[in-house]
Amino acid sequence: MPELARWNWYVVLQMQSFRAFLPQDVCDAMDDAYGDTAPPSMFVSMNTEQAATVSTHETRWTSWKLDTSKLDTLMKPESEGQASLEKAVEALEAQRKEPLDTHFFACGKRGVLYTGTSVSVPTPVLIKVQKLNGLHNNPIDRESLWLRRVNRLSIGPTLVLSGSGYCCCEFLDGALHAVDFL
Repeated sequence: MPELARWNWYVVLQMQSFRAFLPQDVCDAMDDAYGDTAPPSMFVSMNTEQAATVSTHETRWTSWKLDTSKLDTLMKPESEGQASLEKAVEALEAQRKEPLDTHFFACGKRGVLYTGTSVSVPTPVLIKVQKLNGLHNNPIDRESLWLRRVNRLSIGPTLVLSGSGYCCCEFLDGALHAVDFL
C-alpha cells in the first residue's frame, strides 16, 4: 500500500497545474519526500528476447507502412472493387449529367470508401466498393439493402444509388461520421 501512495504522489507531482499552485519550497520538499523519479513499480521490464522481437516487428511494420507501393495497395480495391467503382462513377455521372471528382476517403476490412463531388450538386456523395475479390456474399450489396430498409424509416444517410458491388449514399459530416455509420 505505501508503494501505491508513492505512485499516486509521483503522478500528482508531475502535473504542472498542481505544481503551479504550490510555492517552490513546498514542491522541493515533496520532491525530497516522495522522490522526483518514478517508483520502481511503474517501470515495466522486458527481457531481452521480448525486446528484440518487439523491435524487429516494429521495424518491419514501420518500413512496410512507409513504402508508398504498399500504401497504394492498401488504399485501392482489388480488380472487382475497381470495376465496381468505375460503374458507380459512370452511373453517378449519368444521373447528375456532369463529371464526378472522386477522392479516397477511408479503407476498412470489407470495403473502400470514396467521396464524390460535382460542380452543380453541392452535397458530396460517399461511394463504397468491395475491397477484396472472390467474396461469395458481397457485403456491400447487403449493406445497400439494409440502408434502403432503414431509409424507409428516415434513418441513416440517404441511399443515392446502388448496384452490384457498390453503394452510393449522401456523405454525412458532423454529428455522425460516414465511417462510423458504414
